[in-house]
Amino acid sequence: MEDRMRLISIAVGCISTLASACVLETQDGSRHVSPTPDSGSIPAARALVSAATLDTGATMTQVPGDGIGVFVEYQTGGKWRVWWTCDTNKTRQPCDYTVTAHAVGGTTDLVGQDLLGKNVSALSDGWTATSTTEAQAHGLTFKTAAGTALSLSARIAGIEDTNFLFFVQDNKVVGGSESPFANPMSLTPSKP
Repeated sequence: MEDRMRLISIAVGCISTLASACVLETQDGSRHVSPTPDSGSIPAARALVSAATLDTGATMTQVPGDGIGVFVEYQTGGKWRVWWTCDTNKTRQPCDYTVTAHAVGGTTDLVGQDLLGKNVSALSDGWTATSTTEAQAHGLTFKTAAGTALSLSARIAGIEDTNFLFFVQDNKVVGGSESPFANPMSLTPSKP
């Protein structure tokens, strides 16, 4: 229980740092830095958003080991990338991730990023991956039918919290502690 409380404390403490470190790169090659959220303007109680649109073609960067986050990117034609990092460079502690994705019609062409085959399981409509992440990025690339929504859930040390989900919407990195996202979250690409 103490480890879980430490993890929650780390996640909450680092999210604003992580959000300010995210860089957005659009299809035309332009880059934008996500502003640091103003945590003082967040209302105490919010309705959770269970579905959103993410920008097709946008990518993000994050230095592995410098922040906790699950990042979702989509390219035209049904090409997805879901990857995650930990804040081990700051805390000297690893993050135990479980990330699961579901899509109508399923997913194909799973390729792990620094994941051993035993850490990824194909499901009838998607996949689930587990990793102990430290100062590296772990994740998967895969395909769905073009324009298909992805239902994504993520846990760190068994704790479900959307404070570590990030994607690009309207040319801006959204996520972190300012986001009222549900877990799981349904993400639909802006263009197929």
